[in-house]
Amino acid sequence: SKKMLVALVSLVVLMVPMLRESAGGTEPYIGHLGEIRNAPPRTVVKVLRQLLRPGDSMALWGLDSDLYPATGALSGTRETDSYFEMLPNPQQAYYRKRYVSDLLEYQPQVFVDAIAPGEVLLTDRATNGFETFSELAAVVHSRYELICDVSGVRIYEDRAVRAARGGAIPVGCPERVDVHLMTANQLARWSPISKPPATGVID
Repeated sequence: SKKMLVALVSLVVLMVPMLRESAGGTEPYIGHLGEIRNAPPRTVVKVLRQLLRPGDSMALWGLDSDLYPATGALSGTRETDSYFEMLPNPQQAYYRKRYVSDLLEYQPQVFVDAIAPGEVLLTDRATNGFETFSELAAVVHSRYELICDVSGVRIYEDRAVRAARGGAIPVGCPERVDVHLMTANQLARWSPISKPPATGVID
């Protein structure tokens, strides 16, 4: 019958790509993760690899979830990016509350704010940086220390982990400067929303 013929053709169309992948012995998504891991690392990845061993946890504020396979880190929150926490949607309050809850419960070693020029989709710190979410900002400023700003991508390390590690600045981080020696314009550039941390910022 005509219905049987349509069903058979549809099945063949669906099965051919699957059989081709099976015969080739490759899985495209897993292969993509391997490519990310083996690609020449960006500066931010080089810095993160000094802070994280494979299996350590990291929380990301932003959409650059390639940072997980690039570093071998596990997600410190239930989502590997914060799309639903940042972009207006009916469930935004739910996702934001859950993000903070996960951060407190799982205590990832590193927190990354990947809202920066050249990053994925969301690039303006003033409108989408983590400080725009006051409950998250309170947790980050109380538990984490800013140790590196790589072209606008801010890398924070858990204070206790940092102390146990000896407090060294990873190779590749811009030089840390004393906030008291910075001009008002420099302070505004690096911390346009929240008060600069007392320990200094990265310039």
